[in-house]
Amino acid sequence: MNIVFRVDASAQIGSGHVMRCLTLAKRYRREGHTVSFVMRALPSNLITFVEEAGFSVHSLPYVKSRKMLTGYLAWLTVTQEQDAQETTAVLRTMGQIDRLVVDHYALDAAWETVCHPYAREIMVIDDLANRRHDADILLDQNFYENAAERHVGLVPHECRLLLGPAHALLRDEFYEIKPRRRTGELHNILIFYGGSDLTDETSKALRALLSMNLHGVEVDVVVGKTNPQMESVRKRCADHENIRYHCQVENMAELMNAADLALGAGGTTTWERLALGLPSIVTAIADNQIEICENCAHAGLIDYLGCAEAVTEGDLVRAVTAFREGRGAASRTLLDAAPEGGVLFLTNNSNTLPLLAWIGERANVCHYSGVLTSAMLHRLKPQLVVSFNYVHFIKEDILQLLAGRIVVNLHISYLPWNRGSSPNIWSFIEDTPKGVTIHVLDQGLDTGAVIAQRAVDFDEREDTLATSYQKLIDVIIGLFKEHWDRILSGNYHTTPQRGKGTYHTKKDLETFLAGRRLTWEMTITEFKERFVRGKSEI
Repeated sequence: MNIVFRVDASAQIGSGHVMRCLTLAKRYRREGHTVSFVMRALPSNLITFVEEAGFSVHSLPYVKSRKMLTGYLAWLTVTQEQDAQETTAVLRTMGQIDRLVVDHYALDAAWETVCHPYAREIMVIDDLANRRHDADILLDQNFYENAAERHVGLVPHECRLLLGPAHALLRDEFYEIKPRRRTGELHNILIFYGGSDLTDETSKALRALLSMNLHGVEVDVVVGKTNPQMESVRKRCADHENIRYHCQVENMAELMNAADLALGAGGTTTWERLALGLPSIVTAIADNQIEICENCAHAGLIDYLGCAEAVTEGDLVRAVTAFREGRGAASRTLLDAAPEGGVLFLTNNSNTLPLLAWIGERANVCHYSGVLTSAMLHRLKPQLVVSFNYVHFIKEDILQLLAGRIVVNLHISYLPWNRGSSPNIWSFIEDTPKGVTIHVLDQGLDTGAVIAQRAVDFDEREDTLATSYQKLIDVIIGLFKEHWDRILSGNYHTTPQRGKGTYHTKKDLETFLAGRRLTWEMTITEFKERFVRGKSEI
């Protein structure tokens, strides 16, 4: 695959977007894909840093921000229209682009629609959920108590959602290191407030620690290359034998694993600290971190002090003191915050959220979009597992752990017809039976015994691909509600699927379309005429 990233760094933006994109880029490269970057040459842009990591970078020109541009557009320094024009000019020189990855708060559906014809699919990394996207995949790695509802109505029907820390973009070092067991004693403190730290929380934390009697405690201080106070921080650290200064480190996992307590910001480092079980005292240094920090604090995952402008040295002293006395936030994992028992709802698509909300009114429900693991099952012990537009294949060993529990899948086709990917579209391409099915989840793909089915009819001259898709979603949600009591109690009858049926992969549809892009607004009749019968050229 030919994969292109559109991302920026600057003193205002910080380095976090580039760093997480680099993590993903390196993973793609290991898998054999071609990866390059498109970045604007803003002050403190990290272009050289990306190039030193072995990636080619296509630079867009720096333009002094116009007064008319406000908010995140001021970070971009140009309008979305101009950025899209400059980006597509680069994309046209790069051949067939399989995936365009966009990580930028200033860009939304308007930009993506212009760039979409130049890439087979667009993946958006976004944790704000404050704007619409014309994307095929959306990644939001952050922990929110209402994660499942945040992107409703903001993405296309078929957009694949990757939600929560299960999809966190952690560097390899965090997977390779073995988290150490901590005793609660305080011997080492790590200070890191992100690459830029424009409000100089690093110095605030240093002053707080230096005001305390921390005999026998060592401190590691980490800053990024874009930190405007890096020199003054370095000098302050040099005055104390127990304080070590680090700049733009490559061994963050090692430093975190050695620490007993971290003082830091919200953002990606939150998931790094949690991955290693490192207790943390956290300050929000950007508006987009506030909700994340509040939700994590409510779940007992961090000790959250508040926004940077409100947090004082005294607040930090009191929080560190509380930790030393065993009164601070305990080290927990995200699994520890999830409720035991009830319903485990597996999904990657926002169209399933009305059913998730409905179940939540009747039972304890845990929404999950990542790969199901044995650790999660041992912790949650769900009574019922519901898979609905869930993209991950559940492996045999996991199914064995689920033996004796109720595990069902909701599939928008009339099984055994159109197992697998894009069932509604294939029902029109091959003119097969149309409908929805609730079935027991087994080791095959959409092959389990049927609990309930319902046929669905369409007016092909009036129904569009979008309305037909939504009709199938509405029907299967209604069917599930009708059978809810029987499914929850396990008091239902099943019928084996009859006949060979059909099966399709995502690749099958790509091959069929042959580079042509369908639109969800076209009627079924129009779709058949243009794509199936070939009555017009595209």
